[in-house]
Amino acid sequence: MWIGAKGDCPVIALSVRYDRIDWFWHTVCHEVSHILNHDDYALDIDLVARRPDSKTTRSEIEERADAEAADFVIPSSKLSSLVMRVKPYYSKKRIVQFAHTVGVHPGLVVGQLQFRKEVPYSANREMLVKVRHLLIETAITDGWGKVVSLRRRDD
Repeated sequence: MWIGAKGDCPVIALSVRYDRIDWFWHTVCHEVSHILNHDDYALDIDLVARRPDSKTTRSEIEERADAEAADFVIPSSKLSSLVMRVKPYYSKKRIVQFAHTVGVHPGLVVGQLQFRKEVPYSANREMLVKVRHLLIETAITDGWGKVVSLRRRDD
């Protein structure tokens, strides 16, 4: 969403419906993709990506934003290289080593491997750490400890 007198200020509003590090960062990057591509009014109401067995299709804009978000979190060439090298033996140790190599949390690797159907959704759930508690600590602040007024300016 864009706000401001000229409609030039981007706003990202997120829910923490899925309280997992992979879901959070993918969603943030997905929305940033909309901003960087100057997508007109990108309100995502289809919160779950299209599944292969789904009868509905998603727009090209949403598919692009998903691909760009995944690539931003972990470059697809690097993740594809991991898959080619270790498939189907995705041990916890290999996931952690790869995450360290690319500089991300292991939960982000697990999330992308699950989305690609390389590992089942039940695999390595302990790496998909919760983030809600981190977000709500600053939910009514600006992120630097300054409390944000919840009153309208014209009140």
